[in-house]
Amino acid sequence: MFRQLYGTRKPEVVKNAKFKETVEVFGKLRGLVDPGSPGRNWNDATALVITNKAAMHFNGDWAKGEFTAAGQTAGKEYGCTLVGEGGGKLVIGGDVFVFPATKDKAALATQDKLVEVLLDPTSQLEFNKKKGSIPARLDVDVSSMDVCAQRSSAVLKDPANQVEAMELLSPPNFSGAMQDAVTQYWNNPNMSADSFIEKITSAMRDAG
Repeated sequence: MFRQLYGTRKPEVVKNAKFKETVEVFGKLRGLVDPGSPGRNWNDATALVITNKAAMHFNGDWAKGEFTAAGQTAGKEYGCTLVGEGGGKLVIGGDVFVFPATKDKAALATQDKLVEVLLDPTSQLEFNKKKGSIPARLDVDVSSMDVCAQRSSAVLKDPANQVEAMELLSPPNFSGAMQDAVTQYWNNPNMSADSFIEKITSAMRDAG
C-alpha cells in the first residue's frame, strides 16, 4: 500500500476499509505519547526508551546505534520489530557518495580506492555494527551482527519486502502535502479519519 500511496497516487488506494482502519489506529496512538513529544529529537526519544522512561518508539534502524553506545544489546536489554503485513517490510533509501567527473588519472584512482574501501565486506560489517544499520551489500555475512540486524537482512533479501522511501516514489509537492496532512491529523484529535483521507485525496489530485 505504501508504494501505491506514494507511487501511483490514485485516490482508490485510500478509499478502502483497510486504509481507514490504519488511519484510525494511527490516531489512537496519540493517547500513548507524553506531553513533551511534539518536536522532540529522535535521539532524545530513543534515550527515553533506553532509560526505561518510554516503552517503545517508531524509528529506522539507525536508532539502534544509540542503544549500542549506551552499552545495550539487541535481544537482551531491548528488542525490535518490523512493521507491515506478512512479517514486515523495509523502507529503503540511503545516503550517497557523489564523485565529480574528472579525467585526472590520480583522482580516478583515488575514487576507485574509496569505493573499494566503502564496499569492502569488512568495512560494511564493522561500520553498520556501530551505526545500527545493515550492510548495503546483500552478500555480506551478518551472522556476527545482532539479532535485529540479522532479521532485517533476511527480510531485505526478498525484493518483495523492499519498499522505496517516499522521496524516491513521489514528487516533492505530494510528499510535502502528505507530511502536512499527517501532522495536522496527529495534532488535532477532533479530525476524523474521513477528513484526513479527503486531504490526501485532494493532494493526489493536485500532484497529478
